[in-house]
Amino acid sequence: MFLRDAPAFSRVRVADFGTVSEIEDVVLENGIDDEVAIWTRCVRAANPFATVEMRGVLDRHAGIAWLPDDAQIQIVQWPRYAGRPEVLADSAEPVEPPEGSRGSVATPQGWPRLIWNSDLVFTPVQGWDDPQTAVETLLCALTVAPYDEPGLRPMLLAALKARLARVTKDPRTYPPEEFPWLNRTAPGNAFLEYLRG
Repeated sequence: MFLRDAPAFSRVRVADFGTVSEIEDVVLENGIDDEVAIWTRCVRAANPFATVEMRGVLDRHAGIAWLPDDAQIQIVQWPRYAGRPEVLADSAEPVEPPEGSRGSVATPQGWPRLIWNSDLVFTPVQGWDDPQTAVETLLCALTVAPYDEPGLRPMLLAALKARLARVTKDPRTYPPEEFPWLNRTAPGNAFLEYLRG
């Protein structure tokens, strides 16, 4: 399977690096057969002549690394939820909003780089996604988010708490019988398609 075809927040084994010569930001310190977690959707490579896009993965040595979307992978674990959202939300602590979140234009100032570098993660944290999608995305992101990245998990938990509060306050979306995270441990096919981007 190609990297572009796998949903974000999957854990995958890299079988072949693909056309790495076409992108400039390959920082992967792992080798073939090592496991990484997919963190971003596909984005344009810095090389304007590249025939592939690139995708961010979490490398346990380098944080986020970029691979071409034609890298070959094997899925080790499909996306799943980190737990019950209300339990995770209860563990959230107050977080100062990043300096770059204030004003009409978002900037990277104060954002953990793993949030800033992934539109898939940034939009629910910032509150730009609809709350239901945001809750489900954050539940999946928390499963693979590294514990040693400063500020990352506290910000994801704080965002989860805020988005869950919006879901439960909206009479159109609550009571939440249809929410997949209430009775499953992993997202359904429709949300997996969303995570493929």
